Amino acid sequence: MKKVFAIIAIAGVMVACNNSSDKKADKVEDTATKMMDEANKMMDTANKMMDTAAKKMEQAMDTAAKKVEEMKPKM
Repeated sequence: MKKVFAIIAIAGVMVACNNSSDKKADKVEDTATKMMDEANKMMDTANKMMDTAAKKMEQAMDTAAKKVEEMKPKM
């Protein structure tokens, strides 16, 4: 996901730099900046979701390990 957002941000900057008109360049630059800000926000959200998922997986593994330890004397 990070690579996708980086590519989008770079494409926006390249488009902004490629315009010949100053007014258009300013608008495109503002748009590129907004896109980069949005991409950063999305990355923050994605990172939070990944952290939450990792914590839940750790909890599940801990629970499974405890259950295996409980089952060992019965085997």
